[in-house]
Amino acid sequence: MKKKPLFLLKLSFILVAIISAVPLLELGYCRYVLAGAVDADQVLNYRNGIAFTKGENTPFTGAAYSPVCGGECGFAGCSSLHWYSQFENGNRTESLLPESGNTNDFFSISLFGGYQRVQYDSNTHGT
Repeated sequence: MKKKPLFLLKLSFILVAIISAVPLLELGYCRYVLAGAVDADQVLNYRNGIAFTKGENTPFTGAAYSPVCGGECGFAGCSSLHWYSQFENGNRTESLLPESGNTNDFFSISLFGGYQRVQYDSNTHGT
């Protein structure tokens, strides 16, 4: 009879560990994706549909995002976002948008989705 309580204790420990690990993995993934990305509202200017770093004349290449609440909304430093995009020579090449597609909606970077991936044609600016 002592084996059954020990088994239930081990099973409980495993379940708690899994439940605790999921948010930590989500946070780690979000921070990994946003590492090196810039807050578009603070860093980018747009001229004729091309993104530039403020104060520079070179088109922006890299990742940028538009946070909700100036980046203060979210979970443990991982902002809720209106969009996240990759730029090449000032043009969006790929974006993550809320699944609804509504500009006022938001999402968080997640291992499990909750957003849609959009590819842009190289002939369009994607802005």
